[in-house]
Amino acid sequence: MKSFLTFGCWNKGLCEPNLRFKSNAFSSVANSIKQSVKANLIPNLEFMCVLGDNYYPTIVEDKKKILFYQEMASGFECLESVAADLNAPVDVLIGNHDIEDMKKISLHPNPSLKTDCNIMEFQVKLINEMNKSLSRSASKSSFKSASRSASRSASRSSSRSSSRSSSRSSRSASSSSNSQQINRRVNLTMFNFRIIGTTLVLMLDTNLYFESKINCSCYIPLLKQMKLRIPDSLTVEYLKEIQIKWLFDLLNELIDTPFNNVVIIAHHPLCCFKRKNKDNRFDTANEEFLMVCHKIYTTCQSMNGANNFYYNSADLHTYQAGDVVISPLTHQSILVHQYIIGTGGAMLEPSLSDATTEEKLINTVNLNYTLKDAVHENGFLMWLIDESNQIQVIFVKATDYYYKYNAKNGGWVQEFNKLTTINPINARSSSKTYRVGKSSKKITKRKKGGKKKQLRYCGGRIGVEHPREIPPEEFNQLRNEANRIMTTIEANNQYPELQERFRIMTQNDDDMTLSNNQRASNLHQFIEQYKYYESERITRQRMTIIENLMDFVRNNQMDYIYGHLARRLRDIITNENLGDATSDMRMAQIQVVVNQIMQLRQQQQQAAENPYI
Repeated sequence: MKSFLTFGCWNKGLCEPNLRFKSNAFSSVANSIKQSVKANLIPNLEFMCVLGDNYYPTIVEDKKKILFYQEMASGFECLESVAADLNAPVDVLIGNHDIEDMKKISLHPNPSLKTDCNIMEFQVKLINEMNKSLSRSASKSSFKSASRSASRSASRSSSRSSSRSSSRSSRSASSSSNSQQINRRVNLTMFNFRIIGTTLVLMLDTNLYFESKINCSCYIPLLKQMKLRIPDSLTVEYLKEIQIKWLFDLLNELIDTPFNNVVIIAHHPLCCFKRKNKDNRFDTANEEFLMVCHKIYTTCQSMNGANNFYYNSADLHTYQAGDVVISPLTHQSILVHQYIIGTGGAMLEPSLSDATTEEKLINTVNLNYTLKDAVHENGFLMWLIDESNQIQVIFVKATDYYYKYNAKNGGWVQEFNKLTTINPINARSSSKTYRVGKSSKKITKRKKGGKKKQLRYCGGRIGVEHPREIPPEEFNQLRNEANRIMTTIEANNQYPELQERFRIMTQNDDDMTLSNNQRASNLHQFIEQYKYYESERITRQRMTIIENLMDFVRNNQMDYIYGHLARRLRDIITNENLGDATSDMRMAQIQVVVNQIMQLRQQQQQAAENPYI
């Protein structure tokens, strides 16, 4: 059995790469994927595909949008931590938010660096840095694997054939490193394809068909990344043309290859139910894109013998599974199994009221949609392909974890809900969903007296021990600390997104469904995010100080009076043994020299005012 993973609409808010706390929803999704890999729940992973909307600007008061580079970078650091565990390539598509025009978006922390296409430019930069980092870690892993293999081979060799055994060990080492080569490439792209047995997976850019206003210049960094020709006048028609040409050139090359399944992966769905003003709204793709998909499916059906058709998308921030029938008035009908997985980390859509079937005529194409499942939780999609090339699609909910007060340690520790892996066939719910957690049906936990405590089934899942309620004094300390921080940032007019977060937490104080532990967890995350922002602000201040001091060094290192102090400053700033560029140790030594410079200047001023002293 082989598999691949998909999710989309993911990078919103501050993501913690090491997953120490649930700072945003993508932290949970990333953690679920990592836990699934460690528990061997994902068999023979071929690749993972991210379905676009790779960053959402933060919305503050008056509906203003701000691109926080630190938040954006933190999401890609989380994605890198997932890619490092997968040992499989990662394809990253683009959504409508990735080509969003920056004219109505502020850039933080360096407004002077703002361009019309910062979101796309930063993505290209971050993914290139990610690939360099993954490449370094992969080369280290391959070297260690080869070294272990060589040592095992050498230990088995006899002393009488040392020369021959050494050559065998070297060959064994090289073959081992080749066979266990780490494949961790992250590929930002408009279009791509993968073949798994008799399953063809096509990845397409749907912005060209769904978005009415596109700033085509935002495609330039991506076209450069893909090494495609960029004309003097870049238009949507040109971008459509290169994608369609690539697509049907590929299908012509694969004309003699038999396929059972064809999967199209894109950002926008063919159709969906969306909650709007307490009613279900039925949204559909336009006629042009529906005919493109119909042409792909019918071509693979006639040329490659494919008979199972799938469509996987995001854009809608929920999970929906259903059947779509595309019926052009002058062509045959095609049944497509559609899965919408915009649950990677963005704010989820409101739950649907009862919705089952809808039909709509879009010019010359009749579209029928039957909704079979809808889950309003964050998670990812796992595609399983068995030996008979049958596909099973499973929605995996994000692992629940939280901060729990530990009286013994006197602080907060991360705790995971102990939930069983449920086989979709045997689950009580008709939905093909399960949670990542312990694989055994019963969990035993040894207590101090040697007795074992058993956690039993609860509604088809293993029961969860409720965390101990946080002591009132600890909760009050957290609340007082958060209030102090809020007073500080309001007085200094700082961090509007933190002010908005605190305002929402204050509104939730009247919510009786929230326990003190949940409120304390929110306060803790608020405090941690403030500390992160403050450390970034202090680092920027220190870098500004160092840049100004370097100007002083360049202008005064040959000066008769200040030369020795300037040279000493230069040595401190360039000394690698003092840690980071803005480390406390380096700044303390700089402060000593700055004080000496200020003292010397004061003496010069006094001498100028009274030359007889």
